[in-house]
Amino acid sequence: MSTRLPRRPLIKALGTQRSDDAQAELERARTSVLRWWWEYLRLSRDYWMVCRTSRITAQTRDDAFARVFEAFGSVWDTDFDTWWLERGHEGFAELTGPPRVREVPQSRMERDRMAYREGQLWLALPLTLTRATLMRQIGKILDKEEHARHRPGNRLTLSTATFRVNPVRYRLHTLATMHHVYCLHRALIEKPKFFRDQGSHAAQAAYQHRADVFRIGQLLGISPVNARAAQTQEEQRLRYNRMRATVGRFLTRARWLIAHVEVGQFPVFRAGPSTRFRFNERQLEQHRALESEWWALDLQATLGGFCVEDAKRVHYNEYRS
Repeated sequence: MSTRLPRRPLIKALGTQRSDDAQAELERARTSVLRWWWEYLRLSRDYWMVCRTSRITAQTRDDAFARVFEAFGSVWDTDFDTWWLERGHEGFAELTGPPRVREVPQSRMERDRMAYREGQLWLALPLTLTRATLMRQIGKILDKEEHARHRPGNRLTLSTATFRVNPVRYRLHTLATMHHVYCLHRALIEKPKFFRDQGSHAAQAAYQHRADVFRIGQLLGISPVNARAAQTQEEQRLRYNRMRATVGRFLTRARWLIAHVEVGQFPVFRAGPSTRFRFNERQLEQHRALESEWWALDLQATLGGFCVEDAKRVHYNEYRS
């Protein structure tokens, strides 16, 4: 007779139910916010540098940064499935179980009353009432303001995992769009800028930057109104500028997400912590030697997205004076 395998630990970011086995958990993780945690960590230049220059101990002076490295290791040497099954899931698993309703025997009643803790509510339930009546009366008591304020609006606020998803409102589609914006901006604008001979063709480079920012926005459908052709040259300029500003906001938020995921916080939509003292001079020298390798990487989302060639086919015809 086959024996049932123990259920996986609870991971609140994947829902309130435990998975029956590792493969079932992986199926849920592939399209969850935790997948985007992994995808954004792969965009971090500093994290890549640490993974390239470290073995057991993270080569950094940033303790929070080192903690992420020790928990998650390299996110470039393997695919998401392998990473999740081998080590990724451990950082998000709940360390303790959720609180449970329990029956207090009469013999322990007085002692347990002495051990009353904040966040608990004692009720006396007449067992002669019907179940429906009991539930209705309990609901009315719990709905009172002095009790309702103790209940969290988001279950993630009570997570005991080593790394917890930030309990803010987010949409996976938005996380995906910001990721695509960052990857396309890196490939179309930042990478050529790094490899290009500094100082040459400056005017052409500036024009190309404007063109590519617009192409990114139109390809991703970020601002359809401003992607349309205008009746006049002046209106066309305004639409291009509005598109570039909108793409710029997405890019800024993507950078915030990267800055926070580096220290184990995600998703966070505000400026990240300072990295000024993250590395010493010897470590920075190592990073400079690896800079070309970093820019040679293709960091498009492994979930499948928009490629550079798609963006280059977008029409752009701004008048150049």
